[in-house]
Amino acid sequence: MELLIALFSGATGGILAAAVYRALGLGFVVNAAAGVLGGLLGWQAAQTLGADALARLLGGGDAGMIATQALMGGLGGAVVLMSLGMARRLLVK
Repeated sequence: MELLIALFSGATGGILAAAVYRALGLGFVVNAAAGVLGGLLGWQAAQTLGADALARLLGGGDAGMIATQALMGGLGGAVVLMSLGMARRLLVK
């Protein structure tokens, strides 16, 4: 369940990052796919670093764990999309 939350949040983070900074957008489907990849990486980072401490900061219990996975997935999706967009802009020049 936590992985699904992170993947969905990653896709949302990628799409929102592309909407905010249009120059780095790669198209809706690629933005979403990059976001899903970022959500997976964010979920893995949360598992590796220990999501419990962040979950306690975000409210504790199940709500804190869901918020942690959503936050890490969204941030991961945005970071991966921005990285791919910047790489594309550098290669096109």
